[in-house]
Amino acid sequence: MDTYIADLTALEAQAAGKITDALTDVAYHQAAGDPVSALSAARWAAQEVEALERSLVRHARSQGSSWGAIGFALGVSRQAAHERYAGPDLD
Repeated sequence: MDTYIADLTALEAQAAGKITDALTDVAYHQAAGDPVSALSAARWAAQEVEALERSLVRHARSQGSSWGAIGFALGVSRQAAHERYAGPDLD
């Protein structure tokens, strides 16, 4: 496993832990009758999911996946995936 993949796997594991923590906070605050705090925790979870998705797209591209395949996995067109995720290092 090359260094990039090892680093990516560590980032994915870290992101999964953050997402789990955020969702736990959502449930806690909702059960405590604090919907505003639950909403804040849900937004945090969404941001972590977005960061994980970006990392996975980068990984898919590094492994040779096409923008069409990535778009299909995300439920969007090839063009939409490219527009959202392409950058100087992911074209």
